[in-house]
Amino acid sequence: MSKSQKMKKQQDQLRLQQMMEAGLKIEGLSQDSEQKPRKVVYSNKKKQPNKQRAVQIEAEQSTKVEDFIEPVKEVVKIKEGLS
Repeated sequence: MSKSQKMKKQQDQLRLQQMMEAGLKIEGLSQDSEQKPRKVVYSNKKKQPNKQRAVQIEAEQSTKVEDFIEPVKEVVKIKEGLS
């Protein structure tokens, strides 16, 4: 390490020591704050549809598009040679 890096490291350690003496708690350095990390809980955050909505969805899915469309009986003739 260069001279300036050593000086900076020494100043940082002095500053850290002063902060600890002033009562500042640093979690990475203190021994008394060893707490177990929280357990991760994976859950389904999507809203579950209620029964009424489920019945409505089933009703919508049971109806087909063919029920709403009537077949076309009209024949359209196309004229050729308009040019």
